[in-house]
Amino acid sequence: MKFSGLYSPFYVVSEVVRKSWNSAPTESPVSMQATRARPKDARAEVAAGAGRACGGTPKHCEPGLGSTTVHTPIGGRFAVSRLNVPAPEDVPAGAQQILGNVGAQLGFVPNMFKTLASNPAVLEVVATLQGTLSRVLDARTRHSIALAVSQANGCDYCLAMHTHVATEFGGMSGDDIELCRAGNSVDPKRAAAARFAQQVVESRGQVGDADLADVRDAGYTDPQILAIVAVTVQFLLTNFINNVNQTDLDIPAVDSVGTTVPQ
Repeated sequence: MKFSGLYSPFYVVSEVVRKSWNSAPTESPVSMQATRARPKDARAEVAAGAGRACGGTPKHCEPGLGSTTVHTPIGGRFAVSRLNVPAPEDVPAGAQQILGNVGAQLGFVPNMFKTLASNPAVLEVVATLQGTLSRVLDARTRHSIALAVSQANGCDYCLAMHTHVATEFGGMSGDDIELCRAGNSVDPKRAAAARFAQQVVESRGQVGDADLADVRDAGYTDPQILAIVAVTVQFLLTNFINNVNQTDLDIPAVDSVGTTVPQ
């Protein structure tokens, strides 16, 4: 399946989901995020606690959002998204159009975009950047970079979203996704891009001559290396937004080895 324009590892609402925003919630949310390196039985116990806190199920309608949200455990505690989300009627027409365009392609609204709708200028920047940079490298290479960068930045929300889109729309295997998170890949050329992207993040751009030589040896031209850096920075932006917000997950989380956390 191929998408143009705003197709990226973050995506937004269909008309059906948008209509659900008007549904009145019946429970107060207790939100959680993905856990890492936590035994499965402990995760299951925390998830069960989440279900009880949310009225018996980790899937429920969020106040102010109205959409279905999946809550997941983080270290035995509950965390809520920290930035406010505007009510649908308060979202300006221009922002609604951006959400609608992406929703027509992908079918649901991620909580990150709902939050960005509170500042239409920032929403436009993120959407425009994603749309423009979707043309500079092939989709699987962008997915690989997204996973590598999100892992380096410890962004659980981004890892879940990028894992979802790489699987559902990129056709990437679970093994490949796990390798990409480690700065590797089943494809040697994509492995070089993922590794270089992580080096850019970890060195804050101060990569060495050997790092540049390695990515060139893998077959990337200097214009393509510029594209890798630009895509890396794109994902840094969304990683930082979601880490600051502690954005509540709206799809299943992934654990420390890239598999889905039980709900």
